[in-house]
Amino acid sequence: MARPEQPRGLILPLPDPLSLIHLVETSPMLKSRIRRAVIREWMARAPEQRRSLQQALAFARDASARHRLPRSRQSPCGVIMQWLKPRTGRG
Repeated sequence: MARPEQPRGLILPLPDPLSLIHLVETSPMLKSRIRRAVIREWMARAPEQRRSLQQALAFARDASARHRLPRSRQSPCGVIMQWLKPRTGRG
């Protein structure tokens, strides 16, 4: 008489790779790295291209599309604008 096949140990599913990426993306170190990268990009522009808040806003919109910030109460564009305001108009 054949015995029914019994499970051998507990089999757990592999974690979803997207959930692991989310954990990495929400780390505080990532926000500071993104901040430094965005500020570096802004300061690398010619002084004529970083004089007004309208230029900073256009850059912040583009940068928020390029860089994925961790979730916040503020919009990503607003966070980037806070980073850029002290550096706007420097020449």
